[in-house]
Amino acid sequence: MIKQKSTQKLTALGKRRVNVFKLQQRVEKLEKLMNHQQRINAHNQKLRQLDVITTEEILERLSHLECIVLPESAGQKVSVLSRFWDWLSR
Repeated sequence: MIKQKSTQKLTALGKRRVNVFKLQQRVEKLEKLMNHQQRINAHNQKLRQLDVITTEEILERLSHLECIVLPESAGQKVSVLSRFWDWLSR
């Protein structure tokens, strides 16, 4: 049998005694943090969804304006669109 100090007794698997009160506080703190993170994630998801809707609306209006403003010749239409997308990619 291994001699151990009475204040620092360890089992064969290295387990320690657990203070239930501290464990409960730790669990409550982690639950609060988890709930807070879930609220942040839900808010970010709503913002991303609004951004997608806004982007779709902008592209729809842009295509509508292209039909109204741009001339009917296909060559000019392609060059104007390519310049627009090049400008957006910068």
